[in-house]
Parts: sequence; C-alpha cells; structure tokens
Amino acid sequence: VKDLARFKPMQRHLFLYDKMLLFCKKREDTAEGHEKTPSYSFKHSLKMSAVGITENVKGDSKKFEVWYNGREEVYIIQAPSMDVKNMWVSEIRKVLTGQLEACREASQNNNFGFPMRNVRKMALRQSDSSSPESGFRRANPSPNMRQKKGQ
Repeated sequence: VKDLARFKPMQRHLFLYDKMLLFCKKREDTAEGHEKTPSYSFKHSLKMSAVGITENVKGDSKKFEVWYNGREEVYIIQAPSMDVKNMWVSEIRKVLTGQLEACREASQNNNFGFPMRNVRKMALRQSDSSSPESGFRRANPSPNMRQKKGQ
C-alpha cells in the first residue's frame, strides 16, 4: 500500500500535451523588492498513450477521472466550473482520438506502404484510451487533483 496521505486532495496545475499530461505544483517565489513570480514544480506525468478518461464521477458534476495503465492509477480531477471541465474532457478526447486515428492509419499500411488486409477497426468508447502521439496541446486552466489508488 502506497502512502495513504496521497489520498488527500492536492492543488495541482495540469498541462496537456499530445504525448504527456503533466502535474505541477504552483510556487510563488519572492525576491526582495520584486513582485511574486509564479513558477511550477514538476510533480508527476502520465504518458497519453496509456491514459483513459471517465467523463462523470459520482458526487460532483465538476469532477472527472483520468486513469493510467488500465486503471492501475486513478486521478480524480475537479475543475473550478463545468465549462472548464468540459473543455478539459474535450481536449483530452481530441488527443486520444488523434492517437486512435494515427494507430489505425499505421495498422492499415505495412512497411512498404501497401494496405494490409483484414484490419479490424474498433470504435472509441467513452472511457477508452489508445496509443501513438504527436506535438503540443493546451495548458491550464488548472483543476484540482486528487489521486485514488487501487481501483
């Protein structure tokens, strides 16, 4: 059993990229006579090729789940508003759908660029994830995050 203190809610800023979801803690450093300068400390990352999403979490309409490696790790994300939640869910789905499409394209062509026969296609369901990745996505606004282990 991992550290039980990890179950308490933690304020984190999330940064979404095509290949990675980053969890960071906002730090405000003060220098003498200067304004506070925000910076971020890296805390955790998830490869988008192994991420899945559950859009609705029982108990709060502003929460959604991001899970990793077939629910080996589950993170409950709480957005500050429904609009922010819907934007995050939409952007994560775009990344996952893009990965599925790239995977389909790759599986339809062999090394010589010829289509392969009998390739089975599967539809993306609400809580599926897929693989391959590409470049940059969106950062912030940041919802709150808390991790739930062992589901």
